Amino acid sequence: MSKKKILILILIIIFISTGLILLISFFTNTSELKPVSSDNLEISSETKTDLVDNLGDNDFGTFEFTFSGWIPYWGSPSGLNSLKNNPSLFSSVSPVWFEVNKDGSLKNKYPSNKNEVMNFLNENNIELIPAIAMFDHELFTEVLQNQENLNRHIESIVDTIVNNDFDGIDLDYESTKL
Repeated sequence: MSKKKILILILIIIFISTGLILLISFFTNTSELKPVSSDNLEISSETKTDLVDNLGDNDFGTFEFTFSGWIPYWGSPSGLNSLKNNPSLFSSVSPVWFEVNKDGSLKNKYPSNKNEVMNFLNENNIELIPAIAMFDHELFTEVLQNQENLNRHIESIVDTIVNNDFDGIDLDYESTKL
């Protein structure tokens, strides 16, 4: 997907998603969704039983269940350990690796084991969709209401995705006030 398309998608999502936690995967091909039955869910038998039992009579045959996990930067070692113990449970992982600066740029919050996390995800075909955390509505308002800051914010997001070859980005923007 071109940088311009990613930029447009992020801009649209920012304007329609305030107050929501979003998971954005720009490179998912939805045409490859396959019917799922309880026999081919790649999760533990205990979890599978609980999931299937709770489906009841609903017809979910056209959807594929995916599971995502979030790892805060301050808990990255224990998060990686949990991931290593349960790699087949996850389709994607969103480590919280970024925060937003007042000028709209991104602040890296990489943990010391960032490369180990990235290598493990890659080796296990788990999508890496880092999260940008934003919990300060006053700061976010400053970013949104200043065109230069907003442009910088969007450009920072696109550059981060493209330059790091991430599978997407998770905008964890909470407590927004416009």
